[in-house]
Amino acid sequence: MLANIGGPIIQNKMFFFANVDACESGRQPDLRYPRDAAPLAVSYSTFLPVGSENYFGRLDYQLNQSNNVSVRAVFDVTG
Repeated sequence: MLANIGGPIIQNKMFFFANVDACESGRQPDLRYPRDAAPLAVSYSTFLPVGSENYFGRLDYQLNQSNNVSVRAVFDVTG
């Protein structure tokens, strides 16, 4: 899932942008070998769900012709 939105809050002065990116890549193998099985090279693997969510937000404000203030936030949730 990918979604984003942005636009002016105060015309020609303040702007915002937000983005969400979520990815579910399915099941990936978890290849862990118990100590006693390693010499035998026997795989005792399981499958784990793998996904990622990224959130981004930005706020810009134009103080005057030469100066801007910008605030950004990024969050990454991996599961």
